[in-house]
Amino acid sequence: MQAYRFTSPPIVGALVAAQRRGVDVDVAVLLDRVNDRDEEIGREAPRGRYTGATFVANAGIPVWIDDSKRIAHIKAIIIHKRLTIGGSYNYTISAEQRNVEDVTFIESALIANRSLANWNARRSVSRVYALSSP
Repeated sequence: MQAYRFTSPPIVGALVAAQRRGVDVDVAVLLDRVNDRDEEIGREAPRGRYTGATFVANAGIPVWIDDSKRIAHIKAIIIHKRLTIGGSYNYTISAEQRNVEDVTFIESALIANRSLANWNARRSVSRVYALSSP
């Protein structure tokens, strides 16, 4: 999964459930720096708050912070290298309850593989999410 903001309880729960089931592919998360509880970024700083990133990391899911650009605004979920979910939809409580956002489901191994290649490219310039300050 790749996200700008990540506070959606159903999506957090689904990722943790998949990890616990031991799905046959890796469950991993790549997030923008606004999800990093140790980063100060103006009014968006989650410093010290328990975030979706913290929750999934505590469940054993690898999390990276994509902070090599000003904003990492990609929202994508790739499932079984076959289904890609993306669009303007942020994986947040606000997107679910208050905003008007779109989401697209594409069932295509070709698109999923291209999305996964992009995910891997972004991960390669990202840093591992730290659960607590050093």
